[in-house]
Formats: sequence, C-alpha cells, structure tokens
Amino acid sequence: VSRKLVHEIDKPVLLVTSSEGTSSDLPQIQRLLVALDGSIKSEQVLPYARMLGKSLNCELILMSVPAVPSVKNYRAPADVLETIRIKAVANMQKFLEAVARSLREEGLEVRTVVTGSMPARTIVETALNENVDMIMITSKGRGGLDYIMVGSVAQRIVENTEIPVFIVPIVDK
Repeated sequence: VSRKLVHEIDKPVLLVTSSEGTSSDLPQIQRLLVALDGSIKSEQVLPYARMLGKSLNCELILMSVPAVPSVKNYRAPADVLETIRIKAVANMQKFLEAVARSLREEGLEVRTVVTGSMPARTIVETALNENVDMIMITSKGRGGLDYIMVGSVAQRIVENTEIPVFIVPIVDK
C-alpha cells in the first residue's frame, strides 16, 4: 500500500507505521527532520515544515545528503572525488543555512545537517541518531521503468523506518 501511495499520490500524505501494543496517547512531536536536496522542487516541503514547526513549537532539522559518489564505487582518483565532495558539502551547507535563516526569522528553532552519500540510508540513520519524531520529504512519484532503473528514495525511507514519514508529492504542471 505504501509503495502505491508514494508513487501515485498528488496530495501530501503522512505515513505512520502501526505497531501492536503501542500507547493510544498522541505522540509528542518535538523534532522534525526535513530532507532537502538543493532543488526548488524539494523546497515544496517547506511550507508544511514551517506550519508544523510553528503550530507544534518543535525544532526543525534541515538535512541534505550531497550527491557525490563514494570513492570505492568509482575508478576516479580519490583526491578528485574528495575535492568534488568538499565543494558539494560547502554548497549544500550554504543552501541549508539560507533556508534556516529565513525560518529562524519567523521564530523557528532550526539546525542544519549535511552528511552521507546514500540519501535514503543517510536520512533514516540521521533520523534515528537525532531522535526525530517525523521525517518530511518530497517525492517525484516515480513508477514503472523509472522506479526499476532509479528507485525511489521516498519508498526506501518508508520501508526502512518506523518513524512517521510526511511526503509531499512533486507535481509537475
């Protein structure tokens, strides 16, 4: 069901894993992890993060995973890839800090994290390490051959975490 939702939705959706024996108390949401890739499309999650951050008075953790391959997966010289990675990390930190600054101006508590090289795995691991209460992401809704060839970061996140995932579909107009 979650796979179909991730690939077919055109409205934001919150996916929550159900567990037997869990408390019926409403969870306290104190920390939201907002994954951004530096694209304008990924920023479509920000209005929702802003609204939840303000209404729940919770911390926003803006995170990005630099799109740079690890040295062991490519035959390029390690120093070349490391130079590319350093530049990508610096660019993502500038981007996230600019976004964080505008959110802080609205009174929100915001931190930034740039780490890792494999988006889905890094987002899930960071969410666990930071003890977040919800992951917020966008999804391109890839299906069919695109999904088989490229995969879906959103789908892999949903499959690999018990943390609720709020997905904002990217709708091309």
